[in-house]
Amino acid sequence: MDCGDSSPFAGRRLHGGFTLLEIVIVIAIIAVFAGGAIGAMVYNASSRQLRRAGGEIESMAKRARAVAILRQTPYALVFFNGRIDLAPLAEVTDDDGEYSEPERTASADERDGDPTISSGRQLAPVHAEFVVDDGMTLGVRRWGSADWVVFDDERHRMVWRFDPNGLCEPISVRMEIDDGESWLEQDYHPLTAAVRDYSMEAK
Repeated sequence: MDCGDSSPFAGRRLHGGFTLLEIVIVIAIIAVFAGGAIGAMVYNASSRQLRRAGGEIESMAKRARAVAILRQTPYALVFFNGRIDLAPLAEVTDDDGEYSEPERTASADERDGDPTISSGRQLAPVHAEFVVDDGMTLGVRRWGSADWVVFDDERHRMVWRFDPNGLCEPISVRMEIDDGESWLEQDYHPLTAAVRDYSMEAK
């Protein structure tokens, strides 16, 4: 009796491995997905960096407005190259309203504009600072102007005023990274000191 091979695979030639064409196709697919993932990571990093800076500036603007209302004295945000300071307006402007270097060493009793509390002592002025990330450039466009003031060296400084009645100048702030390829612009509302409109491009 012939007990031949009854396997269903009998007569079929089994082979292993892939052809060169199949390998090339798989590598190409992996490269496409890897490239897309890397691009998405870079985009998300730039977007997060810009949004984080924009959120910090908006938070400082709202704080300056709130302190000006509560203390009933004008406050200001001062834009420098690489940072933004929050301080009483009297500390950062001279008699002509121009920017002057603040005197941080003066005592509370020597500073003007802060209301007294029941004990007769003056409230300490509020100060804060936001330092932007390395490689980020700040720019400000004043209301009614088409030109951006860019804070890219120590000569450029600008005072953004917040009054006790809750009003502030309606300015626009621009943040740039990657040599201007990624940027965020925010337009601020004069009544709320909040962002009322923005545009962004992150690459």
